[in-house]
This record gives sequence, structure tokens and C-alpha cells, in this order.
Amino acid sequence: MTGIHNTVGRDLVNHCVNDILVYGAKPLFFLDYFACGRLDPDVLSSVGVGDSRTAAWKNGFVLLGGETAEMARILPDNEYDLARFHRRLVEKGDVVDGEASARGTC
Repeated sequence: MTGIHNTVGRDLVNHCVNDILVYGAKPLFFLDYFACGRLDPDVLSSVGVGDSRTAAWKNGFVLLGGETAEMARILPDNEYDLARFHRRLVEKGDVVDGEASARGTC
């Protein structure tokens, strides 16, 4: 609604990073998805596939790819749906699960 789209991709990458950190995990890879009613190249560019790649790289994982879908009968022309997906790895003994906090040893 504001016409500001250039922070959305980076914000979703960082949201995924927060999910990784709370478990003590290491990031592996990342995928993205952009769907719209009618593709507007300026909006897609502003949302920032490149910005997402940079944010992923800065946080230690790679953006492997994703999907762009034009869904004319599902989404209005001026709206889009954006999703990010990641995989992480944590060794069983390194999982942060709150146990140390519950014991008061953190």
C-alpha cells in the first residue's frame, strides 16, 4: 500500500536467520517464492531478489533459487505474496532447547 518494496526481501531473510539462531543451528540454504496477480518488473526488482541473495550471503547461507508465479485469478494485480524457506543444521548435542536456562546454568 505504501509503494515501498525494497526492504521486504531482506526482512524475510533475516526473519529466517532468527529462526536458525534460536536453535544454535548453522544455515545451509535458502529458497524464495514471489507470486503476484500481474507481474510488475519494477516491483519484483524492488522487492529485491539480489537484496535477498546479499542478505543470505551475509548470514552464511546461499540463496539456491526460487519461483516467480503470476496468479491472475487468485491475487489482484497490485498485490503480491512473498515467502522464504530455509534449511538449517545443528548437531544433536548443540541444540539450544532452554534446558540450561531452566537449570540456571546459562
